[in-house]
Amino acid sequence: MGVRTLSRDAKAYGAFYTDEAVAEFLTRWAVRDRTDRVLDPSFGGGVFLRAAVERLGQFGGEPGAQVYGVELDADVLEVVGDSLVAEQAL
Repeated sequence: MGVRTLSRDAKAYGAFYTDEAVAEFLTRWAVRDRTDRVLDPSFGGGVFLRAAVERLGQFGGEPGAQVYGVELDADVLEVVGDSLVAEQAL
């Protein structure tokens, strides 16, 4: 996803985009079983959602039923949500 320039609205929300490597590391630590569920309460660029889908897939889980995300910014929700669906990540 790379480095992002935050819009004024994103800054007002306190938005911060996590690096993919950090999200992957934390997800490896947190997701330890095929039945684990993941909720990202502010998914921004979707890096935690993507990492969770990949990790659950390694265990043979069902990411579409186990990974959830919430986003306040409607524009981000639309763009990233559509991207995740298009990637068949969720």
